[in-house]
Amino acid sequence: MPTKEEMIDQIWEKLNYVVDPEIGVPILELNLVEKLDVSDDGNVYTEVRMTTPVCPAMFAYQIAEDVRRSIMEVEGVKNVTVKIKDHYMADIINQNINSPEEQSKSYE
Repeated sequence: MPTKEEMIDQIWEKLNYVVDPEIGVPILELNLVEKLDVSDDGNVYTEVRMTTPVCPAMFAYQIAEDVRRSIMEVEGVKNVTVKIKDHYMADIINQNINSPEEQSKSYE
């Protein structure tokens, strides 16, 4: 299993490929990732700000999901919590991204 520092480096590398779908620019170039914490047991917490509070909800959701999926690809990561900030639908997006099993139940 990689060290915590190696995991953090790999997470940042993965996040280089997450692109804002509306403008086609990587979220790291836009400085949208405001916080990244990795615990010793492989739990990751990250805060991502949107480019604008009224960014279309489908794009904000896609960014959050892309961040979550990218981080989960890193060896040693057990769980990812993504917090979208500064968006008019942040609460709903955060709930759905961080509880995907609850989201799938709501469509049954």
